[in-house]
Amino acid sequence: GSFDVFSPGRRLLHEGELQRQTRKDLQQRYLILFSDTLLICRYSLGSDLFDPIRLYKIPTDRIRVNIEDHEDYEREFFVISPKKSSAFIANSKRERDIWVSRLSEARIHMRELRQRKKTNGESRQKLATIRHSIESPDVENKSILEAPTPTSSKNFVPGRYEAVWIPDNKATKCLMAGCDTKFSMIQRKHHCRQCGWLICRRCVGTAPVRIKNYDSVKVCPQCYYEIKDLFEKGILFPSHMIRILGLSENSESSQDSSRLSIDGSNIRIAYEGGSRLEKPKDLFRAPDSGKLMKIKNPLEKDGTEEYIVSGKVQLRTKKGYEINRWGRFSRDYNLDFFEAEFDDSPAEKFFVYGYTLSVVENEDGSHVFELLHRNQFQTDRKEEKIIFKVPSRSAAKWLDTLKDMLIYDG
Repeated sequence: GSFDVFSPGRRLLHEGELQRQTRKDLQQRYLILFSDTLLICRYSLGSDLFDPIRLYKIPTDRIRVNIEDHEDYEREFFVISPKKSSAFIANSKRERDIWVSRLSEARIHMRELRQRKKTNGESRQKLATIRHSIESPDVENKSILEAPTPTSSKNFVPGRYEAVWIPDNKATKCLMAGCDTKFSMIQRKHHCRQCGWLICRRCVGTAPVRIKNYDSVKVCPQCYYEIKDLFEKGILFPSHMIRILGLSENSESSQDSSRLSIDGSNIRIAYEGGSRLEKPKDLFRAPDSGKLMKIKNPLEKDGTEEYIVSGKVQLRTKKGYEINRWGRFSRDYNLDFFEAEFDDSPAEKFFVYGYTLSVVENEDGSHVFELLHRNQFQTDRKEEKIIFKVPSRSAAKWLDTLKDMLIYDG
């Protein structure tokens, strides 16, 4: 659609080409940051011109910017908003940091500006009300100066922002704890529309998701039961959106949380495109796998994680070729290699207490680590050797950790 770059007060802050991480691959995008709006532009097929139909316009005061505190994601940042959320990859960490800084500053500036306008508007309204109260003695002056009551935390509804989908290549199995389904050509990958996690067909339920205009869409088991609980408490839908049919088919009443149930009365929901009569049981379909919870995000740090270093590595097999793995090393001397970052079961597992460490640094800054153990109890082989390569961005952390835990052969 059209966009007026000369709108009063609108300033150009930053622009540049980035890669957007989709569920399957990387795609080129051009981002243009104005003081009040972020434009996410997509190139037309076979052209260097932007496609005006697929242009996303996001108000800067509705944007959240996140980064992962990990060396393997030093060029990546997340733009999260109610309308569109995506992961973007810059050419360098410095370029990423500039984008994060400019986006954060634009968000803060617009929120402060909006708050000042709101405060000025409220002040003018209060002055007008005070003048009216002087002329009308029946108005209580104390109500003029009382602050509005803040929204209670019990009425908080999750799902205010579009979820960033976990890419397909970050998991080889379903991400629900207790589900061991391995993805394959037959067992396809699905994404929860509420949180973006990868799940299998048995773990797919359906429920009304706020960010999807309360349409009933795919959700994971954890999100399903959280949304179901909000519905039964009467706080999933805003009160103005929902009416419950009374005993008579033609009578309707306002929302009554004590009467809301999946097996309860029909409800009328005022969607953006018009109101519809719905059966609650048609809005919700429980996942076949039952009430499962998501596994822990391997990149989230809460002080309980057992791994002290992790990241992308290339593991050398016994046949001499290298395979991509996500490596993790724990305080208990467990060195685990996973097929994908979010997997919770390692493909290769080693207990490396007493191993000797040697290191070779390559010209590109990557390090090759060789862990050697002379086995005195096995007669068929005299030593066990583990060789893996770590990229330059995370080599220092791996080196410091392994030198501290193993016997270093410098």
